Amino acid sequence: TADILSSASEPFTLSSNGRELTLNYQAPADESVTISSKGQTLDKKDLPRGAHHTIELTNNQSSPVVYNVQMGPRDFVFAVPGLKSSAASSGSGNLSDFAAALADRYRAPVELNVANREIDVTWNFDETKALDAANDVLDNSFSISEIDGNVILIKDR
Repeated sequence: TADILSSASEPFTLSSNGRELTLNYQAPADESVTISSKGQTLDKKDLPRGAHHTIELTNNQSSPVVYNVQMGPRDFVFAVPGLKSSAASSGSGNLSDFAAALADRYRAPVELNVANREIDVTWNFDETKALDAANDVLDNSFSISEIDGNVILIKDR
């Protein structure tokens, strides 16, 4: 796996092998960490201040999975590609849908760190790289970067 340094605004470090994300987290205060997908809670832990916790987001399904990770008051979204890539190159939906489509098409995990995930997006993936595709679709209100050549990070500017 490749280690990825988190930004100062993220309470975790992230590593990925392309189809699996591992978040290493240290609780800054007594708080809960909740992992959910499609509205269903998959895991919840109450952590005391300073506790270390490892979160593994894996996907053994054929299509991408979008995970919501709530760390105390902070909320993050991660799209993890599935076992098979879709041939779909265009679509529309909200930013979470876009993150899933981007992960699916380009086989790259996506971290979505934005305040409003309900923004409508229409995409047509013509680019050969995920970073270029994300930059073509999203406007300048988002900062888009590729971390360690593997994970696409989309966040508010």
